[in-house]
Amino acid sequence: MTDPRRGWSLESVAAGLGMELEGLDLIQENQYCWILRAWSGGEPLIVKQYKGKDPSLMLTEAAGLEMYRNLVEGDPAWIAAGCLRAAPEHNLIAIEFVPGECFSDLVYRGRRDADARRRSLQVMERLGDFLQRLRRETARPGEALDPWIFEYLEYTSARLQDIPLFGRMLFAHARAEARELIQDLQAASPVPSAVHGDFVFRNMHVDGERAGLIDFANTLSHGHVLHDLYNLYFALQNMALPGSFRMQLWEAFQRGLGELEEPDAAHRFFHEWHRRRWLMLKILGRHPKDWLQAARGAAGFARPWGTRRAG
Repeated sequence: MTDPRRGWSLESVAAGLGMELEGLDLIQENQYCWILRAWSGGEPLIVKQYKGKDPSLMLTEAAGLEMYRNLVEGDPAWIAAGCLRAAPEHNLIAIEFVPGECFSDLVYRGRRDADARRRSLQVMERLGDFLQRLRRETARPGEALDPWIFEYLEYTSARLQDIPLFGRMLFAHARAEARELIQDLQAASPVPSAVHGDFVFRNMHVDGERAGLIDFANTLSHGHVLHDLYNLYFALQNMALPGSFRMQLWEAFQRGLGELEEPDAAHRFFHEWHRRRWLMLKILGRHPKDWLQAARGAAGFARPWGTRRAG
């Protein structure tokens, strides 16, 4: 029977998915879902029990997983995990397990361990190649970007401008600048393509010489390659790494990415999109560590476009 305090049980999940499960453990809960580790036939898998009755987020994740598996299946450098079973009527999804360690753990070991450094640089190059392949194979010329992208920039800009005292000092024109960024990007007619949507180190696993991506709940079919690129850039800049190693990692990523001819308006837009989102989350965070990171970032890598740029 389902525990009303947590919204799931082994019996309810197994019945909802129509699968025989031998165990079910909670990994994490967030505002959208419970993330669970399950076993079926002795093999691990991931189950997400989304909250509420609207299955749109679950269906987005299922579509993102299918896109990912189609892109990397057969490539020995990648772990081609996908959706095992989706049950929209129960807001449940079963996902193939991606083994290995979190990429950030490998990167941090690379500060002192030569093999970990080699593998980190190798993975960064593969990530660049992955984004280029994703862009090329899912491009939608003549179509429009997802309007949520513009709405969220307006939201973060308003939140920053409305912060007491600091908002007036540091983000006085954030709303007006957001409107200008949107107009400039739309005038440049960017070509949409699919994006992972949360392209950061915690959503990447490394198993030996192979890499795998997880968490496709933020996938967009009409995103832009620079959305993922600047997401990764800000995540890398926020890591406590020697500057030379951080530069090597970004250069490896760019080698894998290769030529990327995108209008300056698109670079400016997505740099500011992620800069403002990052600052909003840190400044409005509850922990002093977040505030310290915000201060460090605002004085360095999280300065406005034109004073700081990826690559």
